[in-house]
Amino acid sequence: MRRRLDEIEPGTALCRDLVQDGHILLSTGSVLTASMLATLKRRGLAVADVVCDDADRRGPPASLATNPEYERERAAIEGLFASIGEKDGQMQMLKYCLIGQLQDAYRDES
Repeated sequence: MRRRLDEIEPGTALCRDLVQDGHILLSTGSVLTASMLATLKRRGLAVADVVCDDADRRGPPASLATNPEYERERAAIEGLFASIGEKDGQMQMLKYCLIGQLQDAYRDES
């Protein structure tokens, strides 16, 4: 989701490459630090596409957490990524995106 840089907290990950003048400044999965955010602001950037903001960290709404179909599908995604290390940012980002899409699909049904 697109956020203004002044709304993004350190520790938030990018869900898309951050590009300026055709150059990739930061790649998908990069975890933003306070220093990175300050540098991006100095470079004149105003927004970035992030996925792991505070709303995402809270997890699914209670209605999804009690839905057995949702839980089964989420467990399948978690299982596919079980062997991926925490330091593999791009694969972790893919997992978070898939879970986010699953949550959106079940929210749309209700």
